[in-house]
Amino acid sequence: MPYHTFYALKQLGVAALYALLLYAGELYFKDRAIVGYFEPASGLALAVLLIGGKRYAWGVCIGALLVNATSANSLWASATIVFGDTFQAFCGAWLLTRKGKFDVRLESLHDYLRLLLLGGCLSIAIGALAVNTVLLYSGLLASEDYFYSLIQWWMGDTLGAIPVDYALVGARKKSAQNGGDGRGSLNARPDDFSLPHNFS
Repeated sequence: MPYHTFYALKQLGVAALYALLLYAGELYFKDRAIVGYFEPASGLALAVLLIGGKRYAWGVCIGALLVNATSANSLWASATIVFGDTFQAFCGAWLLTRKGKFDVRLESLHDYLRLLLLGGCLSIAIGALAVNTVLLYSGLLASEDYFYSLIQWWMGDTLGAIPVDYALVGARKKSAQNGGDGRGSLNARPDDFSLPHNFS
């Protein structure tokens, strides 16, 4: 299989899985507000960027676009939320890896705390602040609802991100400990899925 085709399929897989989790979060954990109370998709987005690389931000963006394009939000609100979803995941991955002090295998308590504080709390706070401020100044969010929406975005995405991140990154660590290379399917090569010569 050509590399570019294989890479595109992986991006589409990330987009589909992200869209599914985002849709489920909005279906079961959302009231009439713009954002929900629990967003597991935010955890998937960060884990994908940590394991597969920042290039998979495109998959996150496409997945967020698929869900928000079919929502009742206005075009500008949807575009802002798509940007915020992608930006906060990218921001989290950058904060964690920028100085090379984070081991995605979570080998120490220091790595766990960095994932919690930088990848979860801080990056999502930055995303929540950016999105809600844009919505406020564009007139799509009332001033009296600003802080409520800000806290709800931060709380919902943080509650969704932390357990999903620990689960996915922890599964990668376990795979490596059991004799795998720890790369995961996001970093797999087309040859990894080819049939043995006696079957081709």
